Amino acid sequence: MAKQLPATILFDSLPETAEPPAMAEKRERQMAVWLDTVGAQGWRAACEAAGVGDAQVHRWMRLYPEFAERHKATSAETATRLEGIVDAIATGEIDATPAQVTLLQFRLKGLRPEVYRDRASVQVDQRTTLSAEVGEGGRARLLLAEWQA
Repeated sequence: MAKQLPATILFDSLPETAEPPAMAEKRERQMAVWLDTVGAQGWRAACEAAGVGDAQVHRWMRLYPEFAERHKATSAETATRLEGIVDAIATGEIDATPAQVTLLQFRLKGLRPEVYRDRASVQVDQRTTLSAEVGEGGRARLLLAEWQA
């Protein structure tokens, strides 16, 4: 029976190898194209324009912190641009269908979840009063108090 290697050995601790200059230049060009495209046209179009797949972009974000930071900045710019569109719709400068408004809402929730998340709060009151009498529902109240203890 073969022993399975941990995922960290397979992916995270690969030996550092010198990347040939031509490959590094190609990667930098692909990163630049992806970052230029993602803000205006979205993730899929950016991957197509750069000639890479989703997994490669996620790998870049993990391996190159400067790429991840530039992507975060691009996402912030995109959110600001979309907020401007929402403001124009709200003031009547732009007409939009309900489906378009829903898509804008969905996209903004993804770009800025800390601002556009659904907020819900639940307040629980755990006061329990017990009666010495075991009348209607008395047994149920006693059991409920026992379970909560």
